[in-house]
Amino acid sequence: ALDSMQRHNLILHYAAALEATSSHPVGMALVPYALGAHSEKGHLSDQSIALGSGYGLPPALGIKVCVGQGIVGTVEQTPVAVGNWGLMKRLGVALPEGVRKDGVLPWDQWMKDAKTIAFVALGGRLELALALCDRPKTDAAATIQVLQDAGVWPALVTGDLPDCASALAQSVGIMEYHAAMQPMQKLEWIQKQQKSRRVVGMVGDGI
Repeated sequence: ALDSMQRHNLILHYAAALEATSSHPVGMALVPYALGAHSEKGHLSDQSIALGSGYGLPPALGIKVCVGQGIVGTVEQTPVAVGNWGLMKRLGVALPEGVRKDGVLPWDQWMKDAKTIAFVALGGRLELALALCDRPKTDAAATIQVLQDAGVWPALVTGDLPDCASALAQSVGIMEYHAAMQPMQKLEWIQKQQKSRRVVGMVGDGI
């Protein structure tokens, strides 16, 4: 039988096996973390909540990307899902008994601290919650200021939840942000700006 740390690492490796096939920022953070390294493009905080093989990753099969939610597949004959709570709800994954205490979930504070939560489910059971956070480049705030001085209005349009989006926007001086946006909603937002005769440039993924 596996002890708690071995099981934690196994779950992490299964999640990384899926994310290794993706170019999503979550994958860029999760894979090197699972392998004991650190990503330059993103990082996993030193926080993870366990709810429930070497240096290589096992192969993932039947991979399906759920746009705006996460990724699912099978690793060593075990169904694995990594994504946001919307994906977990869609798959019928429930909170383990006793996780919510006095109406508060363990990861609520993470979201208030501008962290994105990635959930990992194995075989339909929620096993792990991981806190990820964006690290703006050191010159991000200065760059935003230069754009504003030039008459450009920056806006953050993100799939992150409101607390996370708000904290990130404030940290770099962006006044306008739109949170919890699915890819099609981002596209619709851009099209709305264009219909208002605004010239729009987009940087990033998600559409």
